[in-house]
Amino acid sequence: GRRLIGDTLRCPEMPTIYRQAGWRFHFYSGDHPPPHVHAEKDGAEARFDLDPVRLTRNDGVRARDLDWLQSVIE
Repeated sequence: GRRLIGDTLRCPEMPTIYRQAGWRFHFYSGDHPPPHVHAEKDGAEARFDLDPVRLTRNDGVRARDLDWLQSVIE
């Protein structure tokens, strides 16, 4: 089940696939299509579709970070 660790809700169904510069990249198993990845840091989160890579949701991520995140995901 879900549990709160620090300020973040963690689920065993949210495997971390990559970490860089304080960002955690993860996905939710059994999540809705299309395939996408979440990136979160310090309470901000963005979601990117994977094919093609494009931003589909932004919750508090600065514009300059969005460009960098997209380049990491690509």
